[in-house]
Amino acid sequence: MKGTGWYRRAAVIAVAGCMAGTLILPYAQPLSVQAAEEGIQWEDVQKIVSRYYGEWDNQEYEGAITSRIPHTALLGNGDIGVTSYGSEGEKSFLISKGDFWNYNGTAITLGGVDVREKVDDSQEYADNLTSQITNVTASDYYEKFYPELSIQGYKKGMEGWTTNVGKGKWIAYEFEDPVTIGEWILVGDGESRGETQNNPKDFEVQVSTDDRVWSDEYNEETDSSLWTTVDAVEDNAAGTILRSLDQTYEAKYVRIWIDKPVQDDNEADPRVRMGRFEFYAEQDPVTSIDGDRSGVYEGSTPGTGSNGPFSETMNLDTADVDTSIYFGDKEVDINTWTAEGKNLLIQEMTSRSEEDLDLEISTWVKNDNGQYPTDVTEKDDQIYVTRQTAKKDPGNEKSYVSEAALTTYVVGADVEEQKANEDGASAEQYVTLPAGETIYLVTAVGGGGQTYKASDMSLIGDAPVQEAERQCPSGRGNESMAGPGGRGL
Repeated sequence: MKGTGWYRRAAVIAVAGCMAGTLILPYAQPLSVQAAEEGIQWEDVQKIVSRYYGEWDNQEYEGAITSRIPHTALLGNGDIGVTSYGSEGEKSFLISKGDFWNYNGTAITLGGVDVREKVDDSQEYADNLTSQITNVTASDYYEKFYPELSIQGYKKGMEGWTTNVGKGKWIAYEFEDPVTIGEWILVGDGESRGETQNNPKDFEVQVSTDDRVWSDEYNEETDSSLWTTVDAVEDNAAGTILRSLDQTYEAKYVRIWIDKPVQDDNEADPRVRMGRFEFYAEQDPVTSIDGDRSGVYEGSTPGTGSNGPFSETMNLDTADVDTSIYFGDKEVDINTWTAEGKNLLIQEMTSRSEEDLDLEISTWVKNDNGQYPTDVTEKDDQIYVTRQTAKKDPGNEKSYVSEAALTTYVVGADVEEQKANEDGASAEQYVTLPAGETIYLVTAVGGGGQTYKASDMSLIGDAPVQEAERQCPSGRGNESMAGPGGRGL
């Protein structure tokens, strides 16, 4: 099916609207093709529009997370809004939905999809000491954001260990046996969620070999001298920090003492938000358990990705985004668009390498607030992640709870393995992109609007998971996934 001039114009309007963060329209629906008005020639308009485009040459994605206009590449179709995001060697798209609102409130964040090179879990990183930690404790934690999350890895949209409000917070780790520490890595909120204002500003790394620091009798005021400060960080603004110590230190216990948990010294009620902490025996740059990150933490060089050049272009005339990225040492071109008449985000991934590339695809919903429940559902060998708005004023017959669902289909390759994660908000898929070939990642969005009655949580309309499933029917024909110009799979 060939898209008409009116759809092409509508797609451009959708992208422009998406630049406001989430494109909100009355009775929001995906835009569809309409008959072209006589006398209007899209080709003439296209010549003008094609002069304007956005270009990026690094993977910093500054300004992607904002309540204002994002500064990164944008897509949209009138109901879903998509923001380009990611980090070195990882490509992400953040997804919002125009009718995903709290009752009598505001729109809330939905989630996204991340693509990265798969890390061989069987590979041993002998110098990473995190696996030798047997106990974790902390000054406190907020809701379900336990201290243990700081050594269990992080994902986009996930806070990790989070404290109650206040200052003077700490987290401590006990190793099975004494270890030698020469280097450490901290992943903050700026890296994991893009919230750079939450990056810890001042903190200390301390070690001890005395069992009393782990006993109930330990008193911070009288026994604090049992801890030795081996590194002190001041005026940090980075989302991820990698530092070598001045020498190696023996430790049975390691503590992170946070003096200033956020960037704003005047914030009245700050929280610590730590995505991950890693320890290493060596003082040289290391390979972390999440993949090769050597040199990444000191900042990126414009024009380079993990092992090669990076570029991204937002095309206003065709309402799509072209990305050239390296996953490790393998180059991939990605053309991304939103479908016509369907809530689908489509990534066409083409290998430019002579070797196969093993990919990990993470589909997730934001999981940082107990008022907004999340869930993972498996149906017919497909995994769906969902998020709900807050349940407000249940005694009001008009009050409702909105729920939205995400799921990602792989077209052109077999999914070798998939799993729902224990966080109850994300799922992983593993697939191989053959050398020189093309596959498609199709992320479907279902739900939004008035999903359940707040009074008894009875279903009002279609279940979001079923709606997401219908976005990608079993036939997954070309026309249902067509974008500007009638492109399909």
